[in-house]
Amino acid sequence: MPQFMSLEAQSLLRMLFKRNPANRLGAGADGVEEIKRHAFFSTIDWNKLYRTELQPPFKPAAGKPDDTFCFDPEFTAKTPKDSPGIPPSANAHQLFKGFSFVAPASLDDNKGSPLLSILPIVQMHGGSAQFSDLYELQEDIGVGSYSICKRCVHRVSAMDYAVKIIDKGKRDPSEEIEILMRYGQHPNIITLKDVYDEGRYVYVVTELMKGGELLDKILRQKFFCTVKREASSVLYTIPRLSTTCTVK
Repeated sequence: MPQFMSLEAQSLLRMLFKRNPANRLGAGADGVEEIKRHAFFSTIDWNKLYRTELQPPFKPAAGKPDDTFCFDPEFTAKTPKDSPGIPPSANAHQLFKGFSFVAPASLDDNKGSPLLSILPIVQMHGGSAQFSDLYELQEDIGVGSYSICKRCVHRVSAMDYAVKIIDKGKRDPSEEIEILMRYGQHPNIITLKDVYDEGRYVYVVTELMKGGELLDKILRQKFFCTVKREASSVLYTIPRLSTTCTVK
């Protein structure tokens, strides 16, 4: 145990790191209340903290996840270097003997349906970058039976896009992607920006359409017959678009 730590901190860590989970602090009938009563937290009024009546010691100036404002420039200015760890000793496998933990989320993922046998997904960016490297997810736009659509922001250009996150265990996205790539230049078909295949999920990035759902617009109209010109335009566009896709 590091000796530079306070006695209260050392006591807290010792009680949390018991080999037998049943003996760890908070494993009893009182649960988290047992942890909150520990001497290390004696200066905290938990009721005031819950009611957000306590002033924080400081407020970070970071505005985004990758903001390095709070880091010393002495380190952020350095060129990143690979620093391999020290080779493990012969008895390194004994280091965590007796400890075991399995994340519940991992168990839930394993219960999902197996991946479908699908065709290779064409990734337009042609590199090894992942979706989260270039885009930041925002609020939901729509939720379907096999996918969820969210607004996303490009980290460099700050442009808004839409991303459809498709579960490959529920649907083969290759045909949908092929259609978008083939007919994306049509004025009435959404433009495909990029595709990221990351194992179980495929991220399909497209332009963001802010008009909303057609059905929602129809339901908002109390007297839809008063906008016959708008309705006729929609009814003319949909069959024409279907014909274009069918013929080609």
